[in-house]
Amino acid sequence: MPRLLTVPALFATLALAAGCGSADTNAPLSAQVSAPATTGASRLGLKPTELVLQLSDVGYGYISAASGSKPVSLPDELKMDGQPATKAADRAGFVGGYTRFFVDGAKDVILPVALLYKPGPYATTVISDLTFIHRVASAWHGSSSTLPATAPGTHRHLFSGFTQQDGSTVAAYLYFWQNGTVLNDLVLVGPHASADRLLTLAKKQNQRQTSLGL
Repeated sequence: MPRLLTVPALFATLALAAGCGSADTNAPLSAQVSAPATTGASRLGLKPTELVLQLSDVGYGYISAASGSKPVSLPDELKMDGQPATKAADRAGFVGGYTRFFVDGAKDVILPVALLYKPGPYATTVISDLTFIHRVASAWHGSSSTLPATAPGTHRHLFSGFTQQDGSTVAAYLYFWQNGTVLNDLVLVGPHASADRLLTLAKKQNQRQTSLGL
C-alpha cells in the first residue's frame, strides 16, 4: 500500500520541523532509505524525484529539508506491507520511490511520497492493502472523510485527525491515491493544515506525473 514513507520517518521529520534537531540516525531501516531505489526507475526513463511535489509547487515560505527528502527502497516498502499478496506485488513490480519534506515558518509540514511500479496489476494490488494506513489514522485518532468529485486519481482515500507538534495539537491530513502506475501519499500537518489545501497539492502532484506521460 502507499505509505507516508513510514510512521517513524514521518515523526522524525515532524520532530525536525518542531525544532528538535536532526533526524535520528538510529532510526529503523524503514526510516533510513537508501539511494539505490532510483536505479530501476532510471531504466524506465523516469526519476522518482520528478514524481513528487517540487519547491515551486508548494508556495511561498516553504523550504525543502534535505534530511527528510529521500529515496524509498524496496526493503523499506516491504516492511510496510501487511499481506503476502502485497509483498509479492512489491517484489515483482516496485521500481523506485521518493519522499520530499517541506516546512514553513509556521511549522506546517508537507510530506509527499510517490512510488513507481512496472505496468501490470502491481500498483493496484499494493494500494488495496490498507493495513498501514489504518495504523496511521488510528495514531492520529483520525477518520475517513468524504472526497469531492474533483479529487485526483483512483483508489482514493482521505483521512483527517490530530497529532502533537512542538507541544501543541495540530490538524493532520493524509490523502493517498493511484495515478496509473504511480502510488501517491500526501501528508499535511500543522496549524494551517486543511483538506482543501491538501487536495490542491495532490492535484499538482498528479498533474506533474501526467505531464511526464504517466
